[in-house]
Amino acid sequence: MQAVAQLLNGRLKYIYIGLALLVIAAVGVVYYGFGGRLSKADPARLRDESYQTYRKSDFKGAILKLQAYLRENQGDIGARNLLVTSYAQVGELASALKEAEKVVKMTPNDADALYRAGQLASELRRFETAVSYYKSAIKARPEMIQYHYRLAEVYTKLKKHDGALLEWEAVLELFPPEEPHRAVVYGKVGDIYLAKGERERAKEAYNKGLAIKPGDQQLTIKLAKAEG
Repeated sequence: MQAVAQLLNGRLKYIYIGLALLVIAAVGVVYYGFGGRLSKADPARLRDESYQTYRKSDFKGAILKLQAYLRENQGDIGARNLLVTSYAQVGELASALKEAEKVVKMTPNDADALYRAGQLASELRRFETAVSYYKSAIKARPEMIQYHYRLAEVYTKLKKHDGALLEWEAVLELFPPEEPHRAVVYGKVGDIYLAKGERERAKEAYNKGLAIKPGDQQLTIKLAKAEG
């Protein structure tokens, strides 16, 4: 009898072990089944939290959440754009440009993305980089006045006079005839011609500006300098 009891106890022991293993396996299935679905839901929740944090103007908090979200969702352009803006809001322009360049790589023909990268590069005084992005933006959308305007400004800073003149002329062509800001652009054109030593052409540009804004003090002073 004792031998039989020991045999039964041994079998029961193995049965208990087997049941325990089955329970562990079942728990594992439940965990991975439901856990998998929960992990897939987490990125959406994190994305929503990022946007909510941004709307509260907590830009640093938004950056942290967006960074965490984008580690697993690198192709989300909307979230990447929000990260660019968040970095810009806190003055981290180098980081903003780095993220903006990632957006450009994902959407190389997006004129607005190219333009924004140009703006950030210009703010960082990386003018040659800015020129490249502005030119690409213009190629993608040549009718946008501000693209030509910003490129003209950068060319002017770089003292690339011929390039600047071409872009200022493009701005004037795209501006409506009644646009009063044309006077300011003619002033910029006159400044370039004066820097090149072409006084007559400078005077012509200043006079065109004064025809739009008669008596403008700055244009009047510039014209006098060109005539002097």
